[in-house]
Amino acid sequence: MHVMERTMNRVLGIDFGEKFVGLAISDPSKKYSLPLEVIDTAIVFPHIRKLISYEAISTIVIGLAFTSSGRESEVAKQARRLGDRLIKLGVKIVFEDEELTTFAAKKSQQGIPSSKFDDHLAASLILQQYLNRNIE
Repeated sequence: MHVMERTMNRVLGIDFGEKFVGLAISDPSKKYSLPLEVIDTAIVFPHIRKLISYEAISTIVIGLAFTSSGRESEVAKQARRLGDRLIKLGVKIVFEDEELTTFAAKKSQQGIPSSKFDDHLAASLILQQYLNRNIE
């Protein structure tokens, strides 16, 4: 039996936080972003390493938060360090300004109590920004 090789690689979006990390994934055509899940920051690297293989991830888009003065926040520095580790796994890493994505994710859930579940929606918005600019 011949196993069909995956030809369309997906893109993973990450909204990195101090406690939780939101994840989103593109559809196979790389046109749409789909919220995936929220995981604990402590397990982010091994979890994403598995996703890269299982979902045929070729590119990872990591959101970066900036302070009001325009400098990278501490969380952004941690997100960059994660990117430095992930690039060694053979995937392309792209950093995306996440300005207003968390706010927009929370606004999209009007009437629903705020929780960690906003993070995967923010990751989806970060990823969709990237996909919109990189239409193939």
